[in-house]
Amino acid sequence: MKGLLLAAIAGAALVAGAPANAADLVAPGPLSTWTGCYIGANAGGVWSQTDITWVPNPAGFPVSGPTVAAVGSNRINTSGFTGGGGIGCNYQASFFVIGLEGDGQYTGINATLVNSFPGCATCGVGGTPLGSMTVTETVRSRWLATVRGRAGIAVSTLLLYVTAGAAVAEASFADNFIASASGTFNAASSSTTREGWVAGGGAEWLFVRSWSVKAEYLHVDLSTVSFTSANSNPLVFPRATIVHNHGLTENIGRIGVNYLFNRRN
Repeated sequence: MKGLLLAAIAGAALVAGAPANAADLVAPGPLSTWTGCYIGANAGGVWSQTDITWVPNPAGFPVSGPTVAAVGSNRINTSGFTGGGGIGCNYQASFFVIGLEGDGQYTGINATLVNSFPGCATCGVGGTPLGSMTVTETVRSRWLATVRGRAGIAVSTLLLYVTAGAAVAEASFADNFIASASGTFNAASSSTTREGWVAGGGAEWLFVRSWSVKAEYLHVDLSTVSFTSANSNPLVFPRATIVHNHGLTENIGRIGVNYLFNRRN
């Protein structure tokens, strides 16, 4: 019996002394797999939609108001590259996982829409000719940051989750309206930090002890920003003003890799 005990102790010592890098290639069990903190990087695509509405002041555009509103109310769709990094922590109880994650992203949103429309002979201010109208509208957003909660179900080394939280982004808009007959124009822009919300979901796979890969979708709503332009003709200012409303949403699809640096076994 004493010999068997000594042999068991010796065998346990050999197992405990196995190289650490070999242990890293062994997938952990289903319990406490995801508990710990991580840092990672991601890349993918972003698709944005900007809904624009113009509201001309009827006092400045008594006849042409509906035409100006129709010319300036548009939708701009664009797409671009997104990439960045994030950090977060998870806690697992049984098969349920909850966590908190923050990330920062570059977003390549940049688009310009130009529309020209025929005018009319007497629909300008005071019955003057309005002539053809040209509208130029631009949207740009270069970065996005989110803080999100995560909740999901772990099946061994696979985590399926939903996520939601707060979003902050840089958003710039510029509108320009020119009436060719009079040569007057309305122009205004806005560059601001927008707050909104984000929601989505994804799947993450712990393919070795401390590394995981994920695929994720996020929808971001950055609400509506409004600003006002005044006509360049000093005789009709401040009557000939236009309120410009821009609502920006983003849809992001991305893949990423995380390093779990504080994992519990």
